[in-house]
Amino acid sequence: MPLASLPLLAFFFPILPRTQIPLWNLLPSPAARTAGFSDRVEPGRAENIGESRVPAFRAEMTRLPRSELYWRATVLNRVTGARWLRDTAVPPERISYGGARVGQTIYPEPGLSRVPIALDAPAAIGLPRVRQTPDGIYEWQGNPTKRLGYRAESVTSGVLSVAADPDRAFYLQVPEDIPSRIRRLAEDIRLRGKADGRRVELLETYFRDNNFRYSMHGLPTGPHALEQFLFEKRQGHCEFFASSFALILRAAGVPARLVAGYLGGDYNELGGYYLVSEDMAHVWVEAFITGRGWVRIDPSSLAQNAGEFWGRARRHGWIARFRLALDSLDYSWNRTVITYDLERQVEAVRSVGKRLQRFEARRAFTAALPTAAALTGLIGVLLLVFRGKHLLASREERLLRSFYRRVAQDCGIKPEPGRQGLFEIAAASGGNGKVREFAEIYAGALYRDRRLTREERARLKRLLREGF
Repeated sequence: MPLASLPLLAFFFPILPRTQIPLWNLLPSPAARTAGFSDRVEPGRAENIGESRVPAFRAEMTRLPRSELYWRATVLNRVTGARWLRDTAVPPERISYGGARVGQTIYPEPGLSRVPIALDAPAAIGLPRVRQTPDGIYEWQGNPTKRLGYRAESVTSGVLSVAADPDRAFYLQVPEDIPSRIRRLAEDIRLRGKADGRRVELLETYFRDNNFRYSMHGLPTGPHALEQFLFEKRQGHCEFFASSFALILRAAGVPARLVAGYLGGDYNELGGYYLVSEDMAHVWVEAFITGRGWVRIDPSSLAQNAGEFWGRARRHGWIARFRLALDSLDYSWNRTVITYDLERQVEAVRSVGKRLQRFEARRAFTAALPTAAALTGLIGVLLLVFRGKHLLASREERLLRSFYRRVAQDCGIKPEPGRQGLFEIAAASGGNGKVREFAEIYAGALYRDRRLTREERARLKRLLREGF
């Protein structure tokens, strides 16, 4: 019964009405993400940072260079002490998303965040009940613990043009208790650079020339962690690089903010998508440069060992390939079953309708010829394998099989080929003259190791047609 129901399942699955709620995932997810991406940045909380390979999301899209795989989640625009947070009262600004767009289909893992993730920077996200903030962040009002999928379009140039300068006072706020050494460094950059772009260049030069190193261990801790990072230890992870860079820019008179999200991804060749895990969580800086707009700057890339630490591609041994193969199965299940909602159903119907409108019989026939030929050849091979003995039988064998059927039909006896001879069958038929004649003609040839003559075959066929 389950096997018999499969055709009906395949027929009704695309057409049955659905709600926006996934069919097979009505209950909340039992676990949420606990490591990796966070909606706040506070360097100095721990001396060592562990990594988690737990999947964060998958993105179905074309393959891109690693330098373009910045995934934008949220913007942190307010700094309090050493902590960067998001102030929801974002000043108004009009962002222009010019240039070519990259489409993605994102499948996030269930969690607690209501911020849809997409390539930096997302120009559009196809989710119901989603709103965009002035700084290019999207906020979703749905239930994040349910599995979902959505379409996104992004501009990956790394520059967000705006119609007018942002609220500089808002993006220049700094804590009053900035350490004196950080304030002096920022003042030196402000005096030496007269324009925003020049000040950014001077700060980048400072990071390059002072042998900063990217590290997840032996990190500065405590309330003066940033000062230790900048002037003493000179090693830390992305939170140290981005936090100190943005803080110095603000103190030097350049509007700046942090962007939290992810960097990179493992491309799954089987499924055609990127797998992004929690250990790829990342923080970078957006600085406003007059005449250009908000420019993406990744201070972690200025580290002396940046390339060898996180810029290199992961090595894919057989274990990693096996893991990606298993992940592709999970991804296919989520994509085709769990997240198949009304919107995707409508898209499928529209796609079929467009194809039917463009249907041309001659072109379709020409395109189908190779497939039809291949199927015909396959059917022929299967017939030879399973029915070859019957299809390739000689004329004598075909006459004998017809004889057995006619005797069973007309004489009411069931011949036993291989155990009964022709004359035994004739005797069992009650002395039927025609059965006896058939046996004599056929046996006269078969038992003398010769083929039937044309006249003999014609006589046997006539006996079979007339019946016994």
